[in-house]
Amino acid sequence: MHVGEPVSEPERELNRFIDPMASLIGQGASGSLVELWLNEPACMECAPEWEGFNWRSVSQSASAKLASLLTTSQFSGPPF
Repeated sequence: MHVGEPVSEPERELNRFIDPMASLIGQGASGSLVELWLNEPACMECAPEWEGFNWRSVSQSASAKLASLLTTSQFSGPPF
């Protein structure tokens, strides 16, 4: 995932999410993980408790969604 040093907080947090998740489920899923993470800020803005952007909470929300996808895939096939 790393092309160079991440320069912004969102880039650093994206890497903090992607690197360990890709090592768990495979590097081939990196693109899908990026997409999952990038979709989370839009979903979070709709939440009633939205007070501002906390990039760590984006990763936490994406992790929960990924866990749900992986759990569901045990019954219906691969998530990616």
